[in-house]
Amino acid sequence: MGKTVALVLVLFFVIASCMTVKPALSSNLVENSWVSKASMQEARSGLGVAVVNGKIYAIGGLDSSYNLVDTNEMYDPATNTWTTLKSMPTPRAKFGVAVCQDKIYVIGGEIGSRPSVGGLALAVSVVTGINEVYDPATDTWETKTSMPTARVVLKANVVDGKIYCIGGAYDSHFSKVTEVYDPVNDSWVTMEPTPNLQEEFASTVVDDKIFIISDKVQIFNPKNNQWTLGTPPPTPTYQGAAGATTGSMAPKRIYFIGGGSANQIYNPNDDSWSTGASMPTPRNSLAVAVLDDTVYAIGGWHVDSGHLAINELYTPIGYGTLDPSLSPEPTPSLSPTPTPSAEPEPQPEPFPTALIAVVASIIIMAVVGVGLLVYFRKRKH
Repeated sequence: MGKTVALVLVLFFVIASCMTVKPALSSNLVENSWVSKASMQEARSGLGVAVVNGKIYAIGGLDSSYNLVDTNEMYDPATNTWTTLKSMPTPRAKFGVAVCQDKIYVIGGEIGSRPSVGGLALAVSVVTGINEVYDPATDTWETKTSMPTARVVLKANVVDGKIYCIGGAYDSHFSKVTEVYDPVNDSWVTMEPTPNLQEEFASTVVDDKIFIISDKVQIFNPKNNQWTLGTPPPTPTYQGAAGATTGSMAPKRIYFIGGGSANQIYNPNDDSWSTGASMPTPRNSLAVAVLDDTVYAIGGWHVDSGHLAINELYTPIGYGTLDPSLSPEPTPSLSPTPTPSAEPEPQPEPFPTALIAVVASIIIMAVVGVGLLVYFRKRKH
């Protein structure tokens, strides 16, 4: 019987240890910090990235020899690995990329050959309006109606099931054009152009509004087809990238990254800027993906390092907390309104949920332990 008691107690303490250690192991991300993840299989700049069903897809770009590539790689954060998938039909770089109905649309960009002389790439060869869509579920590509105005270094964003292709350049001139693609009927319409030209800006969507950022912040509301201006970033940045957290796991913010190692944070709730921990690897022409409210900075180019395959993960400030703006509205009370007093009654401090879990685990262990001792003592007698 002594061996049985010992075995039961060992099992008990192993289970108890798992109960108390699991919360600590499941929360290994440190807010406002960067960590390196597995690099892409091919170094690239001017690529596009997209998130579909918990995976990150890195498509196209310029390789280390300044060749336009058709590469399509998928990153799985769960295994920290990259997988090569069906190549894009048209090799290109600096296009607009957007996800709609779990399909990835790659629109516009630069095509053709782009040789380099003395390590520097020659000017853009051909600008296109081509529109190709990738279906991760079937690993297939399909060609759709081209964008009316062929452009490079444009940005594409989705609002209410439509893809807004904004800005860019053609014939060596930057554009204010806003053209909208409807995937349902495979058609395009033109909307209000941007108020100001912006060179190689970053963009993202928050609350169904499109933010484009470089030396200015311009905000487009598709519902009324109007543009407004926000507070400019502290450090004007070109060839950077942006992504937005949703507020479910980190405060709702826009992360404007690159053009060096800058990590500038825009709060759309009050139109203000702050800064986060600098990106470990300075670069431009990178791509940013946001997954589960963490920010991945992928690929890019640096004057000393050339084209990069690097993949660095940033955990935002306040990660692990719900954005207050997403809190449910309080239920109106049906009880009579109390008479206001001169001084508000003190409210008890909230008891930490983590401490509650620990205390509960200790109580459970104590109860089970006492129960086992009583049981085996009775059996002995």
